[in-house]
Amino acid sequence: MTIAGPDPSGGEWRRTFDGEREGIRLSLAWIEEIAQGLDLAEDQFYALRLCAEELITNSVLHNAGRARNGDRLHLRLTLAAQADRVALTVEDNGAYFDIVSAPAKTADQPLDQLQPGGLGVGLVKRFASRLDYAQTEFGNKVVAAFYRPP
Repeated sequence: MTIAGPDPSGGEWRRTFDGEREGIRLSLAWIEEIAQGLDLAEDQFYALRLCAEELITNSVLHNAGRARNGDRLHLRLTLAAQADRVALTVEDNGAYFDIVSAPAKTADQPLDQLQPGGLGVGLVKRFASRLDYAQTEFGNKVVAAFYRPP
């Protein structure tokens, strides 16, 4: 079953997921199913999928499934497609983390000297056409936009 808006270039979808490992799998499958129904170039689809995986996985793993107040972590996802762009909004109620201001770790040293992890921030910054962050009453709100070629 393919989920699609009224037009292959537009629509908006929202869903909330539990911030657990199973929520990662379910949310990525949900995003991919919608994205397959959109008129995305292969590189846009790849960039969207990569950024979604980084943002969602990092939220769940770095918060260990817990919100700032100790309750369960929740993810609110919105995927919005317009003629000129696709935007993924990832909101969580975890510890505040401003990905826009966070330094991007680079892999500019020999492989045997690299420490695992930490490259996701740089990947998201590289593959999203635009990246915005805000602290909200709910928690973190990250919007990654991917512009469509004219």
